[in-house]
Amino acid sequence: MKPRTALILIRALSLALSPLALAPAGAAQPEPPKATLVRLDLQPLDRPSPLTIANNQCVALVEARNFAAAATPCNEAISAAQRERSSSRLIPFVGQAYDDEEAATFNNRAVLRYLSGDLPRAAADARRALSTARLPAFQSTAAVIEARQHRAAEAAVTQ
Repeated sequence: MKPRTALILIRALSLALSPLALAPAGAAQPEPPKATLVRLDLQPLDRPSPLTIANNQCVALVEARNFAAAATPCNEAISAAQRERSSSRLIPFVGQAYDDEEAATFNNRAVLRYLSGDLPRAAADARRALSTARLPAFQSTAAVIEARQHRAAEAAVTQ
C-alpha cells in the first residue's frame, strides 16, 4: 500500500506581486499571489518513496536558490509521480491523492523555471499542474507566472 502523504505548502522566496487592482482607501488589500512550493510530508511510521525524496530535494534546492542542481530532482519527482499515478488507476478511490502529488511536482518545477527566467516552460508546467489539480497554491503560482509574462510582453511592445 502506498504511504499516505500530505501536501505542505511553502511560500517561495517572497515572490509577491502587487495586486493588479488597488482596493479603495481603507479597504483590506487582498493578499497578492505568490509562487508556492509544495513539499510532500509522510504520515508517522511511513517510509519515504522515491517521489517524496525527489520532490522534497527539489523544494530544498529551489529554496536554496541552487536552480541548476534542482532541475534533476524536480524532473525525477515528475517521473516518479507519473509512474505512481499510472499504477494507481488500477486501485479504486485513490486516484485523487496521486493527482495532487503529480500536480505538486509540476507546480514545483514551474516555480524553478520561473525563478530561472524560463517563463514559457514555467507557464506550461503551471498549466499542467492546474489541469491535474486545481488547488489554491497551484492557482497562485500560475497567476504569478502569467502576470510576469504579461509584463514581459508589454515591455517588449514599448521598446
